Amino acid sequence: NTDMGGIGAIAMNKDRWFDAIKRDARALRMAPREHQRDLRLLQSTVKKDGKTIALADGDGLEDRNLALAAVRQNGSALQYLLPEFQADKELVLEALRQEGLALQFVAQELRENWEIMLAAVRQNGMALSVVHSSFRDNRRLVLEAVQQNGMALRLAGPDSKRDREIVRTAIRNSVQALELCHQSLREDPDIVLEAVEVKGEALRYTTLKLRTDKDFVLKAVARNVWALSGASGELQKDREFIHECMNINNMALEFAAREVREDPQFLRDSASLDNSRLRSNYLMGIAKEQAISVRNAAQRGLSTSEGELRAPSSPLARGGASRGQRLSSFGQRRLSGSGSDLRPQTSGGSFAASRSP
Repeated sequence: NTDMGGIGAIAMNKDRWFDAIKRDARALRMAPREHQRDLRLLQSTVKKDGKTIALADGDGLEDRNLALAAVRQNGSALQYLLPEFQADKELVLEALRQEGLALQFVAQELRENWEIMLAAVRQNGMALSVVHSSFRDNRRLVLEAVQQNGMALRLAGPDSKRDREIVRTAIRNSVQALELCHQSLREDPDIVLEAVEVKGEALRYTTLKLRTDKDFVLKAVARNVWALSGASGELQKDREFIHECMNINNMALEFAAREVREDPQFLRDSASLDNSRLRSNYLMGIAKEQAISVRNAAQRGLSTSEGELRAPSSPLARGGASRGQRLSSFGQRRLSGSGSDLRPQTSGGSFAASRSP
């Protein structure tokens, strides 16, 4: 029986162990020590599980080809190698191409080698955490790191966090990096608007100063309507401001405070301010959702005092998708850009995002 479940329960001869190990390299960890030392077996298993090199000893430990095969499969296998291999530049580079964080296992004399550091951060930007502090403001090295992982900006030196190009590169990879840069760039309108174009929620990672600035938030909403989700709670409750945002994009209502979004009078006011078919169809979807909520609440025996929503009167309460469906249907990138809006499709009361000409 070579099933992994039975390996530890029965005695097996060498051929059966070899068969089991070829089927699953993990079996080597359970095999008798004499088989774990078998160079032929190790050569086979490290190609499937590099970390089995840890079981080697004697000739196996000193076999460079075995070590090379191990790190090519799993860069972290570098930690189990002899010091001479951890100082072998070619072998180390192979390991770092698989796992940048394996830099922590590299011999000290290679740690500050430029080619070694560059290979590490290109594979994993967070390898900047293992780089000597004196290099964390090296512009090229940090650029490579944040291009691979924007959040590596957290590990960069203070000068790098003030560098516009580095910050912009980090944000393009991860908008959350906006909260890691220097304060002067966190509240730089151009930087923040660029981040909003990448992903609307980026606004929440800027300073309160910009999140409460009506004029700025309107500019952000024009770039990407999802930006309103990152505006201050005060603005999300401001009915007049939400009307202004809806004039840019009807979808802005989705990010208003609940007390505004579910207020029948606000919906009626919104319809009267813009009697276009586009606005009317969109509000019908909102009203339908609220009507369904009321009906479901009634079926569960909930009273109005327990939070039941009041359904707007006809003609708004007809057709439409739920808020959850609407938000899940339109990614933040799809709704970016001035003039993008929700347009009714030909059936089902659903909506599609499109860009105005």
